[in-house]
Amino acid sequence: MSQTRTGHCMCGRVRFVARNVPQVFGACHCDMCKRWSGNMFNGVSVVSGDLDLTGQDHIRRVQTSEWAERANCESCGSPLWYRVTEPEFEPKTHNMALGLFDDTSGMTLGHEFFVDRKTSANDLPKDRKQFTEAETLALFAPEDASHDQGDKQ
Repeated sequence: MSQTRTGHCMCGRVRFVARNVPQVFGACHCDMCKRWSGNMFNGVSVVSGDLDLTGQDHIRRVQTSEWAERANCESCGSPLWYRVTEPEFEPKTHNMALGLFDDTSGMTLGHEFFVDRKTSANDLPKDRKQFTEAETLALFAPEDASHDQGDKQ
């Protein structure tokens, strides 16, 4: 089942509405994705014609290989998408960074690329300390700071 989803970068200058978004997303462990996103890149493929972007003047596109580009927000640095640019590649899609979406409920990991490059950094031990939003804010945020989903942290 696919649906319409919205999202934005950290600063909100780049926003989007994506239609027919699949419930299944992928992860990439290639070295470029790790450097670009800070770890594995989690993205969901959206057919380019189903993607409405605002804030185009804040998007920085970089041809990162002979066949693909990556884009980020020039203002806040948020990774936006990975896209194959080869003319023969069909369908034309934007692999949108999962973290941009306002709501990812019901979405599941369905495939991984470059699994031979996967590192132990993605193996989460069961006995790790986990902090809720409230606990994290109590540790790091000033007492008078308000926190709203999507605001800068």
